[in-house]
Amino acid sequence: MRLVISLLVSSLTLVGCATNNSKATNAAKKKTPATSKARAANQKSTLAPTLQLTGKVASVNSELRFVVLDFSVGDMPGINQRLGVYRAGQKVAQVKVTGPQSDTNIVADIIEGEAQVGDEVRQE
Repeated sequence: MRLVISLLVSSLTLVGCATNNSKATNAAKKKTPATSKARAANQKSTLAPTLQLTGKVASVNSELRFVVLDFSVGDMPGINQRLGVYRAGQKVAQVKVTGPQSDTNIVADIIEGEAQVGDEVRQE
């Protein structure tokens, strides 16, 4: 008797779950134009991580024309790699990584332009 009751309760539970899934599936199939537009707008605003190398100017020696760059987030640039220095979205200098490296800092020579502490450094 217990077996019959257990089977009956189990089958009713499964039927109820199947009924709810089919309603959800039918509702998802019936897309209105407004829903499609909202979903498309959400897809356009999705942010993707950037794989570009970026850092900040931590220190500047104008007389000897070198900077110390901080790459605390992300990868370090390679030796002899050239990077652009940007301030307020405008390129203001170009540097060449020469080393040495210490933790998240690395030294670079200023090839052209002028750099200031806080400027953004990134690949060109």
